[in-house]
Amino acid sequence: MIPQMHDDKIQGEEQLSSPLEETQTGAPLEEQQRQTPTSLQRWISVLLCILGVAMPLVAGSMVCLSWGWPFGPDLSLYATLLMMAVLAAVGAFLLGFVFRARWAAWLVPVAWIVGDFLGAVVRRLVDGEWPFGNEHFLAAQSGDVVLFGSLMIILGFIGVAVGSRFRRWWEMRQQRQ
Repeated sequence: MIPQMHDDKIQGEEQLSSPLEETQTGAPLEEQQRQTPTSLQRWISVLLCILGVAMPLVAGSMVCLSWGWPFGPDLSLYATLLMMAVLAAVGAFLLGFVFRARWAAWLVPVAWIVGDFLGAVVRRLVDGEWPFGNEHFLAAQSGDVVLFGSLMIILGFIGVAVGSRFRRWWEMRQQRQ
């Protein structure tokens, strides 16, 4: 019984140590300076994650918003589709680089669908009509989702796979230096 009370007393004393004492007596100055880049790395990871979601979101809005290409309607469609695919693939690559998990590939089609829907709503509002007053609005949006959703899923998985491989290569390269 007595050793248990002694252990509880020691554990209580260990819990009472202040963070100020730990920083003063803890790691030497060189080690504290090495820890500061982790906050920079976290901010970079957050920025890459935001860009990884924003790019498919913008790609989805590109389907419904007119870009006013001066090259003609056919080239405008092809250029829009190419830019949409590139943005979604780069976004998936960034998500794969940050998360290195397969579930991140599902963020790309979800962000694309949200962007497509928001682009369609904004387009209708700019044209001066209420988007939900038209009974064909949701049917057209579901057609876009079916038509381009499978492309976004494929681009998402390919981009995440390439991004995670690139992240492994990058970490191995950093360890060698």
